Amino acid sequence: MDGKETYQAKCASVGTKETYQESDTCTLVATKEIYQNTCASVETKETYKNTCASVATKEIYQATCASVGMAARYGDLGLVQQLVWHDINVEFKTILGGETPLLLAARGGHFECCRTLIRYSANVNTTTKENFAPLWEAVNMGSLECAQLLLDNGAHINHQIFPGYTVLHTAAVNGHATILAYLVGYGAQLDICTGQELTPIFLASLFGHKDCLIVLLEMV
Repeated sequence: MDGKETYQAKCASVGTKETYQESDTCTLVATKEIYQNTCASVETKETYKNTCASVATKEIYQATCASVGMAARYGDLGLVQQLVWHDINVEFKTILGGETPLLLAARGGHFECCRTLIRYSANVNTTTKENFAPLWEAVNMGSLECAQLLLDNGAHINHQIFPGYTVLHTAAVNGHATILAYLVGYGAQLDICTGQELTPIFLASLFGHKDCLIVLLEMV
């Protein structure tokens, strides 16, 4: 009985380093405690996945799929501000299209997001793989406010995207007469042709945008 009692006492405790190391149960407990004490816990990961909006630190943000581009795309000004305050790269580009946060904000006509990104040194002339620029996106969207902001911060008004269209062509196609008039007054060239030799005047006429056509013909 003495031997049995000694054995039970030994099995019920960890008295030496060697016994601890040989115990799978103790190793498992130690591993679990170490894991729970790290910032990479399952609960933290799941919470972040479910919110996609909270950024505790720069490191956590950079390791996730929730980017400043996503915030800019949906006009989430609060999140954009939070991210740039954490020194997030405002020139981050999407993998497929090469779109910057500023371009995505301009595409949605999100003026305040555009202004915040520009304040934090976003390049107004960075283009996508197909040469689209933030100014083109703003004009295509019909956002005069964003277009003015971008031009006032150095956007190239006569920049041509992949098919050869300028922002003036785009305004003419979409019938954005007010924006078109502003662009003309800002110095946009009327005689630039697309790859198909199309001028803004021709496009305004083709799509039946009388107001745009009047503005353009007055400048000829």
